Amino acid sequence: MSDQTLDQSRYGRALATAPGGVHLDSREAASAPVVLALLLADGLVQLDGQMLTIPAQGRPFLRNAASFFDQYLARAKPAGPAYSSSV
Repeated sequence: MSDQTLDQSRYGRALATAPGGVHLDSREAASAPVVLALLLADGLVQLDGQMLTIPAQGRPFLRNAASFFDQYLARAKPAGPAYSSSV
């Protein structure tokens, strides 16, 4: 069981209902192009400066994009799947 929480008022609703997207802090904005590179390349997420949005075609991949905000995954760097994953 994880004791980590996701600020759904900031991330969950903003990512799922954007047109506005979610405003990233400077640390998040710096790492987003690297962490989300594959989703960005496929047009499934969009990054404009510090604004991250999920276009309609990216909504089925929202879980993948939201993992960017998972502090446990960022710290733990599991060798294999340590959580459920999307298909």
